[in-house]
Amino acid sequence: MSFIQIVILIVVLIVVFAIGKVAMQGKRGKNLNEHVNSISGFKADYTLLDHNKYQILALDKSGRLLLSEAMLGAEPKDRFIDFKDIIEVEVQTNNTTVSKVSMTGAVVGGAIAGGIGAIIGSQSGKSSKEKIKSITLKINTKDFDNPVIVHPLFESDDDKGTDPSSILLQEPIANADKWEGMFKIILEENKQS
Repeated sequence: MSFIQIVILIVVLIVVFAIGKVAMQGKRGKNLNEHVNSISGFKADYTLLDHNKYQILALDKSGRLLLSEAMLGAEPKDRFIDFKDIIEVEVQTNNTTVSKVSMTGAVVGGAIAGGIGAIIGSQSGKSSKEKIKSITLKINTKDFDNPVIVHPLFESDDDKGTDPSSILLQEPIANADKWEGMFKIILEENKQS
């Protein structure tokens, strides 16, 4: 085989692998959504798949329930959390909290700086531009056995991270803003009841 043939073969294998990975993620996401929609007595008003489509969050507004579901093996594992048992929600980038809202009403980051997108975007103005390796939604609950739900919204394929202005971050940032906002409403309602 010539050098050019070897290079072409490697490129074809990489493309086939990438297509297969995307197809598997799509199938996992579809299976999780179908499972959520088949749960009796639970109406998913909002759903959010994690970055690799292994987990899904779903909110049932009228039932006041959060469903955290993970695909562990062949069958999904359901975890229902009553809204009243949610005590704090954080948005983290690179394992550092950039925004937090809690039952005490303390808000860090997002409300002060104009949203998660503004916080992440402001990093691009630094002389040593910090790349984004991950964006995570962390939900703290009153469940002693499993008090924390970690829901990855973005994981960079590049070990060095992704540029904060990259189009790859637009959807994860929008999801972080939206879900943080919904959790603010839930926590505010919890304080009033």
